[in-house]
Amino acid sequence: MDIKSWINYIIAIYDKSETLDVYKRRSNNESQSIKSVLKAIQEQKFRLLSTQNKADFIHLLKAADSISLDIGTDYLEQFLQLPDVQKIITERLTSNNIAKVKQRALENEQSGNLPNFPKTVAEKDKVAANSYLSSDSMLKGKTPEQEVSRFYEHISEIADTGIFSIKTDATTLQDITSRQNMMVRLGRVICRQQGMNPGSMNVEDGRITFEMDVPDKDPIFHGMKQEQGLTIAQNQSSKELSAAESFMQQAKKSQSKQTRSNLFLHSLKVNTENINRTNLLQSQNQSNTRKRSKGMGMSL
Repeated sequence: MDIKSWINYIIAIYDKSETLDVYKRRSNNESQSIKSVLKAIQEQKFRLLSTQNKADFIHLLKAADSISLDIGTDYLEQFLQLPDVQKIITERLTSNNIAKVKQRALENEQSGNLPNFPKTVAEKDKVAANSYLSSDSMLKGKTPEQEVSRFYEHISEIADTGIFSIKTDATTLQDITSRQNMMVRLGRVICRQQGMNPGSMNVEDGRITFEMDVPDKDPIFHGMKQEQGLTIAQNQSSKELSAAESFMQQAKKSQSKQTRSNLFLHSLKVNTENINRTNLLQSQNQSNTRKRSKGMGMSL
């Protein structure tokens, strides 16, 4: 059995054995998993983090598949071609290593208790995008390849606006046409292929829109959120403030070795540097949210 067939087999077993907490972790971390796959392909190297286990690795495989359309690059195939990835598969995903997962999948089958979790956001977008690209009536004379190329060019042109949009006569998402819905979802898939994390769809001012890149969710490791759900910027800022407070406590103990004026000047410098770093982090965090301009509308 070749490596692609083996992975498809493992994913099929995983799908029959996935638990709710693991599904939540996979869904919550989906954007980060996609970006990890893209980074690995770009750098041609990959390693599992200390916080990741076999299930998290399978999440990466499923994430790679979620951005692999029927037309264009097969990101799962490219990810599987990396020597580091193949080493992980041959060493950690052998038949013996997944025996417990296979047993759980078999028990779920026999009891009729197979998992039935919703598809993740990226998986839903992929299904809709492929349906659009496979329908002659939806494409209206264009080939699938031409349409994918058109979307790539359009997204490149509006990258600085941060907003993808197409025209609509609808006033709510429930009223948009199937074609419009599929077009927007194709745009979302292509954004992910370029390392972005698209936001939710909205209807306003005669357009269906979504932000092309929004901040990722806080990562979940084995059912626990990192740093109590703080954002990276908040967490870093909190650490720096704690460090400054710790320094001040130590400084008070060493007053016998320094004059009060030197202590004041030194603490002032620390606080000033800390405020500057905090402001910089807040500025960087805010810059992750694109300008909310309407952008160039995608023609129908």
